Amino acid sequence: MAIQHSRGVSAFARTDSDGYTALPSGEPTVRRDVPVPMRDGVLLSADVYHPAGQGPHPVLVMRVPYGKEAAQTIVFAHPYWYASHGYIVVVQDTRGRFKSEGEFSPWVDEAADGYDTVEWAAELPGASGAVGMYGFSYAGGLQLQAAALAPPHLRAIAPAFSSLDVYGDWIYPGGALSWAFLASWGAGDLVTESARRLGDPDLEERLHALARELPDSYWHLPVCEHPALPRAAAPYVHDWLAHPWRDEFWSQRTGEQTLSTVSVPGLHIGGWSDVFIAGTLASFSTLANAGAAEQRLVIGPWMHMPWIPWSPPEQGDDQDFGDVNSLQLDWFDRWLKTGSERPASTEQTAGAVGPREDAARVFTMGSNRWTSMRAWPPACELTSWHLHSDGRANSRFGDGALAPQAPAGEPFDVFVYDPRNPVPSVGGRSCCNPEIAPIGFSDQRSVEERNDVLVYSSAALEEPLEIGGDVTLLLWAATSALDTDFTGKLVDVQPDGAAINVVEGIVRARHRRVQEPESLLEPDSVHRFALELGPIRWCFRAGHRIRLEVASSSFPRYSRNANARAHPNTARFGDLQSATQRIYHDRDRPSALILPVLDPRAGT
Repeated sequence: MAIQHSRGVSAFARTDSDGYTALPSGEPTVRRDVPVPMRDGVLLSADVYHPAGQGPHPVLVMRVPYGKEAAQTIVFAHPYWYASHGYIVVVQDTRGRFKSEGEFSPWVDEAADGYDTVEWAAELPGASGAVGMYGFSYAGGLQLQAAALAPPHLRAIAPAFSSLDVYGDWIYPGGALSWAFLASWGAGDLVTESARRLGDPDLEERLHALARELPDSYWHLPVCEHPALPRAAAPYVHDWLAHPWRDEFWSQRTGEQTLSTVSVPGLHIGGWSDVFIAGTLASFSTLANAGAAEQRLVIGPWMHMPWIPWSPPEQGDDQDFGDVNSLQLDWFDRWLKTGSERPASTEQTAGAVGPREDAARVFTMGSNRWTSMRAWPPACELTSWHLHSDGRANSRFGDGALAPQAPAGEPFDVFVYDPRNPVPSVGGRSCCNPEIAPIGFSDQRSVEERNDVLVYSSAALEEPLEIGGDVTLLLWAATSALDTDFTGKLVDVQPDGAAINVVEGIVRARHRRVQEPESLLEPDSVHRFALELGPIRWCFRAGHRIRLEVASSSFPRYSRNANARAHPNTARFGDLQSATQRIYHDRDRPSALILPVLDPRAGT
């Protein structure tokens, strides 16, 4: 596994008169539930871990909505571990969560609260004044939001597995509701705590039971009335559902535009199977190109949770994937410690970045190796792989082909999408529990047996083909419906027939135009759709085939489109209707998969 979890603390801890829990001599102490005043008078609650010795010590701050006592130990070492390496560690419940005052409104107050917390932490007894921030997922984005306001004492950040594009990465990729993620994240991590704060133990118990019923309840319609997301406990979720297009509501919560003011060094950590990988790469690239401070990138073969690496079957799983805790410690030692406090040297792990390495350290899937690069994306050539068939590309048993040659006169392919029987999601980029949401790299052959999935495959490659960057699908299509979805999935087909998903994306037709958020289709008219399948660094090995799947659903990764005038967020079972879909690939409408192909002679 990629993460080393810390051992439990000593059973011989004691509490002194100042509220600190002290471990045996020479070990860290902790003071719990310390009030932290915000500029508007709200008090946020923090646990403060203090290393042995008088200091001065640098400070690490983690701000989380999931409980400061847990401190994201599901992915990181316990704060005691960081404190044992010479850091004061502040772990804080965000506004409106657990023991902190205020109202929880995701992303709204976080920048100012982060600024105030950093400056408060810099003045703690024994603090050196140098502060860093770390955290995963929501806590990763909070670092970037705080850094955008430039707290004077913030010296470095390490945002992991996160994105500031709240609309496009968190809730509505391609305009379609990220349903499995929203339901599992909301019901599992957010709503039950909100019910507890309401003082309604019956509701809290009922919500815990409903959370255990996922994924069976993903089928519930309408999604805006899902029983595990009641308005009383999750008003913010209903706000998101009421704003399915990019509007002013999202601009107040999306922090991408604030990146221009971030000026501290950043270590950006992500995984190729993470739901937020596009946002992680975008944050790194934007800040690195701005050149205001040193930015580093580490992307491993990880999913959102758990951080377990994946290896191609023929490669085995004995690779060294590095230790993220040690990686972060090296980063903060470099920027927050000075003089005798700073280690003379640190051991570099497989994914580690040091002062003399290239800016990006990326795991290349397929060939199973770490690659150093100067920037993301690497230099590449956008290469078109065109769709071909004689009109029967349905399933992997059809006649669909993928080739660099452009099509001439070819018939269209046709399939019927029935939202009552959607194509199931098998793996992919989602969150937050693989038992209730589809996550990871998986064999797609069961999906490819369906006739409502078009399959286009290349010939076996004579030599390796490596890609690095964003994959796009340009699709000429028509539908019999007023609204529908189109999905695309890039697949690596191995010599034994295993078909491993690489990247996938979706476009919700009515949201295809930003300027026209509710643009219904004229039935049976042909449109050109651009599907962003996402970023990847992947090597298709010799003897493998490149494959593209085209469908109109991937459930429950995305909510079902009813193919009706009713919006998918409010559609009821009676609104569901089938749609006949036509995919064109001829001289005038050349649908194509666009791959960012790397030149093997150009190095890394």
